[in-house]
Amino acid sequence: MATKTSKIMLLGIGSGQMDTAAFLKNKGIHLIGCANSSVGCAQPFLDEFYPIDIKDTDALIDLAQQNKVNIAISPGSDYGTLSAVIINESLGLTLQISSDQVQTMCHKYKFRMRLKEHGLDSIAFRLIEHGQSCSNWQHFPAILKPADSQGQRGITFINSIEDIHTNLSNVINYSPTKKALLEEFLDGIEYQAQSFFENGSLKHCYVMRREFYNQPYGLLKRMSYPSDLTENQLWDTRKSILRIASCFDIKEGPLMLQFRRVNGTFRIIEATPRIDGCHFWKLFRYVEGVDLLEEIYCPLLGLSKSDNRQSPKFKQISLIPYYEGSQNNDSIEGNLIEKHQYYDNLNHVSPADLPIYRTSYAIVETS
Repeated sequence: MATKTSKIMLLGIGSGQMDTAAFLKNKGIHLIGCANSSVGCAQPFLDEFYPIDIKDTDALIDLAQQNKVNIAISPGSDYGTLSAVIINESLGLTLQISSDQVQTMCHKYKFRMRLKEHGLDSIAFRLIEHGQSCSNWQHFPAILKPADSQGQRGITFINSIEDIHTNLSNVINYSPTKKALLEEFLDGIEYQAQSFFENGSLKHCYVMRREFYNQPYGLLKRMSYPSDLTENQLWDTRKSILRIASCFDIKEGPLMLQFRRVNGTFRIIEATPRIDGCHFWKLFRYVEGVDLLEEIYCPLLGLSKSDNRQSPKFKQISLIPYYEGSQNNDSIEGNLIEKHQYYDNLNHVSPADLPIYRTSYAIVETS
């Protein structure tokens, strides 16, 4: 187990890792960052940096051994989470989940198959590759996505067989295995749940509502907490999270879930065994008084939690991202709680493969 004098390997140094890097630096941890580029929001909090791709596990394992790293972590990244677990497995370090579990959850087709095997969702889906006919697909509208890439990269809205054939080459370009997942579109309000398990029990579960600009998915407009779900619906959400955790044998650590409610039914989009990297933990801290970074990392790293538990300050708040190159930036309506610019030198954070750039975010009180 890690201690306050530990060396922690942080995979990725972008906006998704920034909050965790700042938190750990404040705890006195020696941070070793790895990424393709030294330009990143988390870079100022690092003690050392190495230009190593976070998917190059052989090089990362060698570096971890040389530096006697206590544990590798990667919040906000599916690729990084898998690499971190592989490093920890190889070196006999602390584990909350196995690499097999991560590989299954982060591979969209394997994830769907596991849910189907456990009777957790009846969504229509199909694994396809270049040149494969989809003439008998009957579920429109649909979503075409890379079978094994993270986030929104390559995700395409499909209305016809012709759309599938037109967009397939571009979609599979984002897939390391050059395969795509075709699945029926879930038309409903989208939500995201960030949960945390400890000793096999669901200790925390916070549900936010996700809103998008002029489309049912894609460019995020705002995240609001608490969501508009009723107490009964929230209870159903907790039960679904417990079933998913059981399905993937998750007993420790974070679990993030995206879902939609379609005609009153809970329908799963995806789940991943990590904390989200988009600063949503701050919403829970402001409303619930719970610091989820402390809840996740202090037990894992053997650190003491702060004695100064924050009192809840607000009843309803939203996080609003801002983009350069977009006409859709949402206006701030309500009390501004905080606003953060990612880079002083106006470098950018790109949301997936979209031709715009996220430059900052604001948290506002909405009631």
